[in-house]
Amino acid sequence: NSMFGPKQSVIQLDIGFEPEAAVSGPVLLQTDDDTFLTFKAVRMAGERRETAGTGVIEIQGCSVTKFGYPNDEALAGHPLYKHGLGAYGVFEVKKSIWIQQMTEQNRVSFPQTTESRRRHFVFTFHDSTFECVADEIRATLRTEPYEQIFGEIAGKILRSV
Repeated sequence: NSMFGPKQSVIQLDIGFEPEAAVSGPVLLQTDDDTFLTFKAVRMAGERRETAGTGVIEIQGCSVTKFGYPNDEALAGHPLYKHGLGAYGVFEVKKSIWIQQMTEQNRVSFPQTTESRRRHFVFTFHDSTFECVADEIRATLRTEPYEQIFGEIAGKILRSV
């Protein structure tokens, strides 16, 4: 156990699809109010994975993101790897140290800060890893051309800027 209490653990989430292993192509669009993550998605068809379109993740109540390092080859060095983090998937970190650190940081100025109900999500891709702390994620699988999907997301973001 760390100074932050019970040990964190990682569980894989089933959102109906997962990142494509070869070329995931994640794109992050983020403002103060809106956060969207898109990537090439696959899903299981019996024993094999088949191309499924574009995964669109709307991240609700997002307070912080981390996007980039490590790629799939360096994932074994990620601190969460030994707690269950794996390649090409969608995960949630339970008892997240990151959330606990944010709560402690907030208590410096706001001593009455209660334990956070936010969730720590991790998406692992071929060339990168995306992590965020948010209230919820909403996953949608889209099959339209990417330019159309991107345009719709950009439109939503621009309306709130």
